[in-house]
Amino acid sequence: MPQPLPKPASEPSRNRAGAPNPARRFLLVFLGIVAAYYLLTMVPWVDRNLVYPVLEFTAQVSASVLRLTGETVTTQGVLIQGKSFAVAVRRGCDPLDPMALFAAAIVAFPGSWKRKAVGLAAGSIVLFALNVLRIVSLYWLGQGHARLFEAVHQEIWPAFFILCAVGLWGLWLLWIARGTKAGHA
Repeated sequence: MPQPLPKPASEPSRNRAGAPNPARRFLLVFLGIVAAYYLLTMVPWVDRNLVYPVLEFTAQVSASVLRLTGETVTTQGVLIQGKSFAVAVRRGCDPLDPMALFAAAIVAFPGSWKRKAVGLAAGSIVLFALNVLRIVSLYWLGQGHARLFEAVHQEIWPAFFILCAVGLWGLWLLWIARGTKAGHA
């Protein structure tokens, strides 16, 4: 007895109702947004006019928080200089990558644009504040525990930051799910 042929790879994956597979759509949109973000940040004009100002602003806000805690620091561009230690806010020390992943996940997921906008705004604020906390903690760590600085800077904070972005997306998913249930009640 002849066996049915598998679907050609070029045919889009569909569910039982004949609609495109939502998981596949999510993954393609998510990966497309992330790829576009990383390609854009490789353009020198974008790096100079969009990324670098974020780095400077992050340094200024972090220095302000350090001053509120009694530290005597100054900023020059992306450099936060104290009496015995300095930290530079460089690419990768900014909140942009986690924000991009978070934004890509929200935009790729089906939902109302109003809820997406609220999620993007709230999540971006939280991720920026978390990044300031990261810079402040690294400054303090560098002053008192220089041996731990590299491990915390290169391994612990980046992993924690990405987990926070995923966790925020999970919270957003719960929020939109509650809104969907309330709309059907």
